[in-house]
Amino acid sequence: MNDLHSERTPFVRGRTALVRPQYDGTDREFQEPLGAEAICGYLLARGAEARVFDRRLGASLSDIEKFGPDWVGFSLMTKEDAPDALRLRQMLSRPGRRFFAGGLFVTSCMEQARALFPSDTVLIPGEGEGPVWELVTFGEVRGGPRPGPNDWAFASRENLSEYLARGGVINIRTARGCRGGCAFCTTPRLCAPAGFQARDVSLVAEEMANLVREGYPPVFNFTDDMFGDHVRLEELEEALSLHGVRAAFSLEMRAKEVSLTPPEKWERLHKGGLCRVFTGMESMDPDTLKAWHKPVDVERLAVSLEAMRGAGIACEVGYILWHDRQGAEGAMREAEGLHALGLLSPKTALSRLVLFPGSLLHEQRNARGVELCGLQGEAARLHDMWEDILSPLLPPWRAAACACPKMACEAFLSGDRDALSDLEECLGRLKEMTWHAIRNGRPPEEKECEEVRRELHSLHIACE
Repeated sequence: MNDLHSERTPFVRGRTALVRPQYDGTDREFQEPLGAEAICGYLLARGAEARVFDRRLGASLSDIEKFGPDWVGFSLMTKEDAPDALRLRQMLSRPGRRFFAGGLFVTSCMEQARALFPSDTVLIPGEGEGPVWELVTFGEVRGGPRPGPNDWAFASRENLSEYLARGGVINIRTARGCRGGCAFCTTPRLCAPAGFQARDVSLVAEEMANLVREGYPPVFNFTDDMFGDHVRLEELEEALSLHGVRAAFSLEMRAKEVSLTPPEKWERLHKGGLCRVFTGMESMDPDTLKAWHKPVDVERLAVSLEAMRGAGIACEVGYILWHDRQGAEGAMREAEGLHALGLLSPKTALSRLVLFPGSLLHEQRNARGVELCGLQGEAARLHDMWEDILSPLLPPWRAAACACPKMACEAFLSGDRDALSDLEECLGRLKEMTWHAIRNGRPPEEKECEEVRRELHSLHIACE
């Protein structure tokens, strides 16, 4: 740990409230606010007083006031978090109380965030542990070195039982950055020049084991942009075995790492707890992949995905079907290819390139803020048609896909795969319905949609 962040005697004393605001958008996926929890844990480990207030769990203005914070920080994932944060910022204003904000929205859309928040609100881009500690300790962000992954504290999770009761799983960070340089992604530039930095797996296993010893179910989701390769996974599983912990987990793995994993390894990795993998295929067109600086051998990746499924590991891919290089014929051809691989869903069929600030494509297109990539001519008309005919499938797909990681992990731990098999059947039906709707150019039958919704309801999965 560096000397700056090991100081414990504060120059500015006070309490820090870390607030996850209400969300003012339509995407209702619900997870614990790991960024705020991580910063809170870091402050607590260094003797500061801090607490997370989650507005999505019902934390009120009076709850925050009762805590009596000297510092109030807002964790903003998207611009839809900003309206509630700004309301709270106004209502919580008191002489001597100071405010700061961070999170992905501040990191990627600094100009927009600066225009929204009063000028005396300190905006903190990137990971916040070090800068927030400096701010609440010395009254200013001094620009000291940010803590590396091995200097992170364990997250403060006082609301964890409620997150789990609402269907969540425990989120864990094990790394930051990525070894890739995809032109559509902000991570390569945000984490430069450090690139990919991984936490020692012994510390990851210790945090997981501590939570299991506290009585929480051993079901985890790794939130890293890139967990690492199969060797790091084997190291983690070995470290967990030393703690006597049998855990189940899902994670994100780069397409390159998935492709380079020997097919026979997947069964071994599943026995060690790996239950679901999400990876970024993004395109099947070689020229598009080259333009996006994403070196993926699609055929080899498809073989790995099949081997993964054969080993009992659930897997889905990220795909960007619609972009400014795409034509109507190309979209139909790629959709057919995705269907042949069992990867066509309402989400992949409608996925469209988003230009995020900080990405190379955002810079090349001279975009401002977060922008959807424009579509032209027949491609635009086909996308609009697909969006219309697939709209009935999106709510059940989102509900089923969000439930899959947890159910895959629970099936692994219990050995009872009945519920997971029923869920996988629903996901398969939704994929087939997507393909038939696209091929026939008309919406799926309402009767079919209702049957899937009823099946999901029987699995206690609510569709929006």
